[in-house]
Amino acid sequence: MDSRRFRHRRIILFLGVLIYAGSVLAVGAYRARYDQSSTSDFDDFYLTALYFRRTGQIVDTYGVHNYLPFFVLFMTPFSLLPIKAAAVVFNALSLGGFLFSVRLMHGWFMAEDGRTRGPPVRSVAMAATVGMVLVYVTGCLVVGQMALVTLTMLVFVWQSVETRHPAAAGFWLALAISTKVYPAVLVPFFILKRQWRLVLAAAAWLVVMNAVLPAAALGVARTRQACIAFWHNSVLGQSGQRLAVVDSDKQSYTNQSAAIVLRRLTHPTDSGVDRPDGSPRFINIATWDAIPIGVGPLRMARAQWLLWAFQLLAVAAAVVVCRHGAARTPPARARYEYAAFVVLSLLLSPIVWSFYYSVCCLPLALVNDRGLRQWRAGRRVTGSLLIAVCWWGLAAGLASPLARMCGIHLFGLMILFAGLLTFARREGMCAEDGD
Repeated sequence: MDSRRFRHRRIILFLGVLIYAGSVLAVGAYRARYDQSSTSDFDDFYLTALYFRRTGQIVDTYGVHNYLPFFVLFMTPFSLLPIKAAAVVFNALSLGGFLFSVRLMHGWFMAEDGRTRGPPVRSVAMAATVGMVLVYVTGCLVVGQMALVTLTMLVFVWQSVETRHPAAAGFWLALAISTKVYPAVLVPFFILKRQWRLVLAAAAWLVVMNAVLPAAALGVARTRQACIAFWHNSVLGQSGQRLAVVDSDKQSYTNQSAAIVLRRLTHPTDSGVDRPDGSPRFINIATWDAIPIGVGPLRMARAQWLLWAFQLLAVAAAVVVCRHGAARTPPARARYEYAAFVVLSLLLSPIVWSFYYSVCCLPLALVNDRGLRQWRAGRRVTGSLLIAVCWWGLAAGLASPLARMCGIHLFGLMILFAGLLTFARREGMCAEDGD
């Protein structure tokens, strides 16, 4: 009877996944168009890759601004298909990567389920995790964005670490950075862990992906020009310090980065949330000018000082907790530390659209697993419960532009970050180190 019930559940689950996949793939294909109607970000990727394949030139005319030249090479195979077929293939790969990542994370949970009644802890934890990120996953698939691909790469990085394949981990980390820059925050994590083979492999692959391959496709001179343009236009021109004090097209309420939320709080910023009469709705609790203040040559506006202090505090907390080498760090603690740096990459990024939160599937899986195991052991689950309640609330907050304008998702990310560092510290260190 139990085996029959289990089989029925699997059939229902399979049908549910099939219906969901068919729906989001159909919507993603419908929104993908040649006319740049802003209904799909995949349009920009596709058209830029198509132009490169036809002319051999990389341009930002189609809206691909904050990507390294390698990203266009990465997207070029999709331009061999008609745009709607390419959107289906890209989203199918993204969704497949997400489901495979869930399966891999399911295997990370080390506690035995035991003979307690009810579903296994691992399955409940992963089901809860998928539910908590499903709205962001859906948004990512509908607009044809990269967040699920990035999540898959980051899961592959840690899977390779756990299976002791540092060269493979370095490859996946380099690929994640080359297609989306914010995972570069994970490089210092592995330096702190003294995983030098991984760091060297990542450095070597970064050179291959961002120098050798573009040079072969574009030529050395044009590759150099493209990299310089990326540095000036994206790294400097779209830095958090700059976006915190200037008007830009990145200040929409859907951007939940610390820099943009801080700008909305300290300056009357039109972020697309209007009053009934059509006038902009501001949420600034102060109005700070952009006049630099400071001592000597170190001069910044007050908003920039505040952003700098916030990010420095976050980095310092992460470094203090994660400063021990891999040899001294128990596996359970290492997972929390890695997940904390994944969250830190979003806290430091100047652009964090809502679908970026798909990558939080990794840290949330660890949090949910910890909470359920402690609950079954009769221990307090305050931290895990707080994070869970917060994240279910964030999903509801997506329906309110004003809540998103106020930075509700940024504050939720801060709670998750603090929780992961706390859980890591509670795991302790290896006994032989006496720490």
